[in-house]
Amino acid sequence: MLSFKYDKKIDEHCRRRIVRAKKMFGHSFPTKFNISKKQIAIAKEMSNHFQKVWGKHGKKILNGVKKIYKHSIPTKFSVFINTSPYSMDGYPGKYISVSMHAKKTRRILSSISHELSHFVFRQYFTKFCRNLGCTKDEIEEIKEVLTVINNVEIPGVSDKGWQVHSNLRKWTKKNWSINPNIKSIIKVLHKLSIPH
Repeated sequence: MLSFKYDKKIDEHCRRRIVRAKKMFGHSFPTKFNISKKQIAIAKEMSNHFQKVWGKHGKKILNGVKKIYKHSIPTKFSVFINTSPYSMDGYPGKYISVSMHAKKTRRILSSISHELSHFVFRQYFTKFCRNLGCTKDEIEEIKEVLTVINNVEIPGVSDKGWQVHSNLRKWTKKNWSINPNIKSIIKVLHKLSIPH
C-alpha cells in the first residue's frame, strides 16, 4: 500500500525543479515560488483524500504499470503531495510527487499513473534508450509519449500528455494495440522524428 503525505522539503524541491526548467515541451513555467501556510494545510488535507482514492483504485494502477513495463515499483515507495500545479517523479529517490490540484478521482488516478510510469521507465529503460543512441532530450520525450498507454491498460485513467507529443501519442496508442511490447515501441519512437 502506497503512503500519501506532505513534506515541505519535497514540495520545495519540486518547486525549484519547475523554476529551473523554465520551459519544456512548449510550455513556460513560473520563475519564482512562495509556499504559503494555507497551501500547506490544503496539501496535508488532500493527502488524506488521495489516500482514500488510492485505497479504492490503487491495485489496478499498479497492475497496469506492471503490465506495460513488466516491472513493479519498489516495495518501499511514497507519494508526496505538492502545492504546485505540476506532478513529477522523484527518481532516483523512491517517490513521486503529485499536485494537490488534482482533486477529481480520474485526475488523481491519471496523475499518479503518469508519474509511476515515468519512475518505472527511468529505472528500467533509460539504459535501454541510451544503448539505442537516444540523447537525454529524446529519453525525456519518449517517457512522456509512453504514458498514453495508461489510457489503454488502466481503467479510469485519462492521460492527456503534452500537446507537442499528440501525433506520437496517437501512433503509440494505435501500435500498442497491435504489438504491446514496450521495447518495440521505444525502438520505433527513437527512429521517428521527436519534436523539440
